[in-house]
Amino acid sequence: MEKIKELLSGVAVPRSGFCLKKEKQFYWGKDSEGDIVYGIESRNKELLPMLQSTKYLRLYLNTVFDVVCNGDMQKNNFSLVVLKKDGVKFLDIFIRLTASIDSTLTDQELLDYFLSLKNLFSNDSKKSIKELQGLYGELYFMVYLKEKCNIDIAKYYQSEDKRKFDFSISDSKKIEIKTTVLPVRIHHFRLGQLNTFRYDIIVASIMLQEDDQGMSLIDLIDRVRIVFSNNLKFMIHIENMIKNIEKDVLELIRYSKKYVEDNIKIFNAVDVPRIREKTMDGIFNVEFDSDLSSLQCLEASGLTDWLCNRNK
Repeated sequence: MEKIKELLSGVAVPRSGFCLKKEKQFYWGKDSEGDIVYGIESRNKELLPMLQSTKYLRLYLNTVFDVVCNGDMQKNNFSLVVLKKDGVKFLDIFIRLTASIDSTLTDQELLDYFLSLKNLFSNDSKKSIKELQGLYGELYFMVYLKEKCNIDIAKYYQSEDKRKFDFSISDSKKIEIKTTVLPVRIHHFRLGQLNTFRYDIIVASIMLQEDDQGMSLIDLIDRVRIVFSNNLKFMIHIENMIKNIEKDVLELIRYSKKYVEDNIKIFNAVDVPRIREKTMDGIFNVEFDSDLSSLQCLEASGLTDWLCNRNK
């Protein structure tokens, strides 16, 4: 991110049009209003030019511009996303996300990215401390699997909050993450989260212990940004989760790293104690607490085998 900021600091505001610098296959720069510009040479010259504008962003698709690029004046078809001055508070997010794109973008992909940014910047919801605790467990489990077992489940992460399961591996295979700050392994379930007649479910149980010197949520998020930097969809989702949370709050949420690592356990949902009786017609939203303390857990190798057989 600092590299892009340094690049932008060296870009003069043009009298008209755009002043751009090429960084790898992408362009960064400023327009005549001093707004920040990011984009590509249009890949599809047959695409009808398009302009979209929101409070914070502007999008140009396959539009011909006269631009100063690395000191030379040129005319070309560009597809660009512009961060307006009104959106300067989102500059770090804008640079962080765009800098994580390491493959060639198509015009359609840039449009999809613009729409994702539009939704992100307009999101004004806040997460409760309980929800942030759950986020901590989900992110920690992902980093733990990637660094300890070289298992990457980020691509299976819920596309939006409030999905029934945290990770959807396939139509039938699901992973649910549960956290607790209790000294015993008791978790709260909705009955549908243990529907083993319809789904093949793995439950990851994570016990947390608050610790002033532990790993904070913001530290964990910074680690996630490094480990999963090439997963743009996931990065956008994380930014959506924390956008309206003050950094001080993210700093205060701290748990002992050693305690978490020592107390991560994986279970097959068929073994989790739950209500066994068939509920009567018209009864729904059944929830309950379940004690997993005495259950036989799965080894990480068992999870690897389970993931490899994702179509079974």
